[in-house]
Formats: sequence, C-alpha cells, structure tokens
Amino acid sequence: VTASKAYTSCSPTLYMIGNSACGYMADQCFGDKMRVNLGITYPSKVPIWLFDRCVEIAKAVNAEWDLKSNWGLDFVINQHGEPVLVDLNMGRPNGNLALWLWASRSGQWFFHAGRWYIPQLASLHETLERLDSHGLLWTPGKAAGVFLIQHIPGHLSRYAIVCQSGHQELTHIAEKLHDLFPEFIAEGRS
Repeated sequence: VTASKAYTSCSPTLYMIGNSACGYMADQCFGDKMRVNLGITYPSKVPIWLFDRCVEIAKAVNAEWDLKSNWGLDFVINQHGEPVLVDLNMGRPNGNLALWLWASRSGQWFFHAGRWYIPQLASLHETLERLDSHGLLWTPGKAAGVFLIQHIPGHLSRYAIVCQSGHQELTHIAEKLHDLFPEFIAEGRS
C-alpha cells in the first residue's frame, strides 16, 4: 500500500557511499503487524539526532570493514529510543538508490516508493493517460505526482509518489492513487 492508512511501523534505513551518507534516512514502512512491507518513504520522520546516531553506527561498521561503494543499513528503534542495527546490505545497489539520489540531490523532495500487482490487460499507455487525466502524473516542473518505475502486466511492479510539501501530501496522493486504480492490488492489500 503506501505510507497512508495501513502505515503501522517503520524501520529507518540509511544508504552510504563509502563512509558518507547518501542523504537523509528513509523509512521502510510495514503493516499487518510488521508482516507486510509497504514500501519506502523519504525522508524519514526520525529526528536529526537519531540520523546522526545512525551515521555514527554506520561509520563504526565501516571503520572495521572499509567499504568503498554503495551499502545500506536497516535499523529498528528499541524501547529506549535508540537505533539498533538489524541488517547490512552490500554487494549490490540498494533497491531505491536512483530514486533516493534523485530526491536528495534535486532540492526538497519527499517520496514514497511502493509496489502493486498490475492486472494482465492493463496497458502502460492507458495507465499513464489515467494518471494524467486526474492530475496525478508527475512530469518535470510539477511539485507533486506519481511516476511509474516498472509496469509489467500480470506481475508485481513499482511506482513512486513524489512531492515537495511533505508527508501529509504523500498520504493524500497515495489515497487518490489507490482510489483511481482499485484493480491494481497494492502489496499488502487484498
């Protein structure tokens, strides 16, 4: 689904290149009692001190391993509000690296990357026309909208919602998107 109604918990995620953060953290969103991955939302809602602490942890890991390229860390927040490293990703580009870099380098952008199952007969052209006719298609120069990362009829595909005004607008666009495409079953939704 998205960072909207079904959003129940998150795991802060940090991407690094060598010993430097690629930008602010993102939130890996989960629903259904942490059993369903709802996608990633950028930037994270965590406070700056928590971001700083996660970068400190990343640098401590890198002091031992001397990683040079793209790598990522996933955290959970314990009962004392401290980050706990639970996953280290390396050896491949992180799943949303291009989107993350675009958002972090293109000014103040917020995004949510999600997945949904595209019906077998849903054409890319018709999907883009539908988004455009409802004012949801993102194009350069627009402050908000949806763009398709993948469109593979009959399979799980990816989309991104982008905006410049914050998490509340992401949620609003996500709700409009899912109302517009009820036949595209979002991951975690039946």
